[in-house]
Amino acid sequence: TVGIEIEAANLEVNNSIFKRWKSKEEESVENGAEYTSPILTGSKGDSEEIYFVCNALKTMGAIVNGECGGHIHIGSDYLTTIQSYMRLIELWTNSEEILYRICNKPGQDERNSAFIKEAKPLGDITRLYKEGISLEDFREVLRKSGSFDRRHTLNFANLRDRKNTLEFRIANGTLDA
Repeated sequence: TVGIEIEAANLEVNNSIFKRWKSKEEESVENGAEYTSPILTGSKGDSEEIYFVCNALKTMGAIVNGECGGHIHIGSDYLTTIQSYMRLIELWTNSEEILYRICNKPGQDERNSAFIKEAKPLGDITRLYKEGISLEDFREVLRKSGSFDRRHTLNFANLRDRKNTLEFRIANGTLDA
């Protein structure tokens, strides 16, 4: 499963405009709002809905500036062992700066302030692993660890709640579906 968050400026909160999407004020964007998709599965209908929402937001006068970010949530049900989390974390920590630099369109300015202030690098998380810890306890440590809050480039804050997702927070905002 997947979900997206679209941040835009020159936009007001309006929860009645899109049936399945939620909106809220985006404090990090001046005169901004964030529109959050429902849980998506990658169907053709989901893709069409993303195109519709992006085009509607543009029609409403929404713009994307250097304050806007794009966040992607991926369902974490496929991570079934501590080792699978450790492999993901190792892969991410070894490539997050490169991914950050290439995740935007060619020629687009990088959101350096976002990477430094709003989407902190993970660093070495392997110190959290202890021999014999259960998967549930490990996920709880990831979720609650003060060193890995919701503003990291890979965010574990939604583990074990109703969302049960990993959030990737490295892309510039865009209204290009």
